[in-house]
Amino acid sequence: GHSEKRTGNWIFCDGVITLRELIRLIIQHWRSQDFYLYLDCSYAGNWAHELYKYTSMSDFPRIHSVTVHAACWPNKLAYDSPNNGGYFTLVQSGR
Repeated sequence: GHSEKRTGNWIFCDGVITLRELIRLIIQHWRSQDFYLYLDCSYAGNWAHELYKYTSMSDFPRIHSVTVHAACWPNKLAYDSPNNGGYFTLVQSGR
């Protein structure tokens, strides 16, 4: 995937989605209060770093556990293999 420098927000052809927007969507549509995000995109570590701010805010009272597994540190690039997609995904899937 692709994400914005400095924020890690996901980039789509018609706009971006922020971590805050994604958490709101999950709360609205997911029964579980615990969830994991596996992010195989550059700057994914920015979301991991930012996550603490959202889990401690009162406007997200139903979140008990959110875990971000990021392909890279904040403000760093994630890397793809030439033929098989992101290295992070390959490792996570055991390939």
